[in-house]
Amino acid sequence: MKRLEEILSWKKAEDARRGGRLEEALALFTAEYESVPSAAAGWRRLFCLRRLGRFSEAETLGAALAAIYPNDGQIGSELAWLVHETVVKPAKAAGDHAVMLAGARRMAELEKGGIAFETAAFAAIEATKSLSAWEEMLGWCDRLDPTALAAQPRVMNGRRLPSRQEMWWFARCRALFQLERFEDCRRASLEAFKQFGHRLDFSRWAALSLERLGNRDAAIEEMQHLSRHRNAQWYCQQDLARMKLAAGRPREAWECVCRGARMHGEARAKVNLYAVGAEILEMLDRKREAAEHALLAALLRQDQEWHLPGKLEELLFRLPLPSPAPSLAEIEKRCRAAWAGQDTEPCDHIVEEKGAASTGSAAATGERTVGDGEVLAEECRGTVLLKDEEAPYGFIRANDFDSPVFVLMKDLPEQCRFAGSPVRFTAVRSFDAKKNREGVRAIAVKMAA
Repeated sequence: MKRLEEILSWKKAEDARRGGRLEEALALFTAEYESVPSAAAGWRRLFCLRRLGRFSEAETLGAALAAIYPNDGQIGSELAWLVHETVVKPAKAAGDHAVMLAGARRMAELEKGGIAFETAAFAAIEATKSLSAWEEMLGWCDRLDPTALAAQPRVMNGRRLPSRQEMWWFARCRALFQLERFEDCRRASLEAFKQFGHRLDFSRWAALSLERLGNRDAAIEEMQHLSRHRNAQWYCQQDLARMKLAAGRPREAWECVCRGARMHGEARAKVNLYAVGAEILEMLDRKREAAEHALLAALLRQDQEWHLPGKLEELLFRLPLPSPAPSLAEIEKRCRAAWAGQDTEPCDHIVEEKGAASTGSAAATGERTVGDGEVLAEECRGTVLLKDEEAPYGFIRANDFDSPVFVLMKDLPEQCRFAGSPVRFTAVRSFDAKKNREGVRAIAVKMAA
């Protein structure tokens, strides 16, 4: 009979705990523990105190239980969660990543596996990222088995969050890249992209690693392919601009800067893009605009109380800065005018025709320009030529030009995106930097009657 009473009492206490009636469960498990001390009753008391937010009592009880049952996994797990509640979470909220990391380490000591350890590992990964402790970040990744992590996205407060597995790959690839282990990073990035193709960072790191391994041309090709993706971010254009500048292709690099600058994103986040733009413009002997871009990067950094990199300081000393210095708003306005003056074709879309020379009277339109492209003719007529309907560009066989005229697919009205479609357009001068010669591009394309 006594055993039956014990069973019923334990069941009542456990039902209360599982049902969220924590005060009731705590009283019952405390009575149980005082009657017959056990690790099972002990960790349940600790659980109730923690969930009730009675952390001081939980810490006192936890220390006593750890001394009595030093090898009990459930008590260790509860102590780990207590560290999470009292150290890791508050440190994260306060932005104290050093304390957050110390708490994560303590959690991992208390529970060697399970959900508490996984939570500790990802807290440590987050903290090491903020602390730029890449070696330790990689070490935490190595302590996790990615195949054991959930591959399904999480939902929190109605927001869709990356899965644990995706987060693991992200952390590993980033750490490898920062540690300059480029061969390992490329392999990991390509493997991650197979599983999480929507996460373009993996493809980007693969291309950047290829560049660091000395294959710049292939890296440019991969980055250009990535930049065409509908979800590609502005910093892909920054990467392309930097690569093309290093490859001695400054005109193409400047077009990439303009596209990146026009894309969605906070101006303060683009300070390095603007600085690259200043370098390119100086190389193109557009020193006034170069100075404005260098000043924009510097003023944005000053506004955020960020330091000025040495290369930017050198640019500021070297370039003819306006005096008195304009306001940030005025400088940004001037730079926006420069970005708007560029066409928006992807960097690798080069005009392929041979020396398109004007033969019609419409070409004699004076020196009027659209951006940097001189207007050669207006109200030109022709028919669309498409070698590949999936390609982002095509050509127009025009009445006013001997050779096909280059056109971006995005500049073609949807109803004209088929071979033979009659169109009218404005022709502007373009430049094939790869072949070092001028060409013709169609803009303002409309369906011809």
